[in-house]
Amino acid sequence: MALGSTELPYRQRSDDLLAACVVQGDVRALETLYDRHAAMVLGIALKITDDQDLAEAVLQETFWQVWQRADAYPSGDRVFTAWLFRMARSLAIDACQQ
Repeated sequence: MALGSTELPYRQRSDDLLAACVVQGDVRALETLYDRHAAMVLGIALKITDDQDLAEAVLQETFWQVWQRADAYPSGDRVFTAWLFRMARSLAIDACQQ
């Protein structure tokens, strides 16, 4: 079995492989990414917004965007977390300006 194989349990799959699965509509892959990275996304959003409710809304919007835009993730060129955290940061800044 290859290291990046989709036969691996979800928790053992790389972020890149999970993102590719999300492109195919795999909800469990998105849930795994959420479980893996939600705390950091919330922390980024909270640091920027200084508002728990707003930060939680940013967290939800970030993962909604991952679901909607996973095909825009430039796999191989960047690290998934850099893409995800940059998205969270941008959404948090936008939320503060509204």
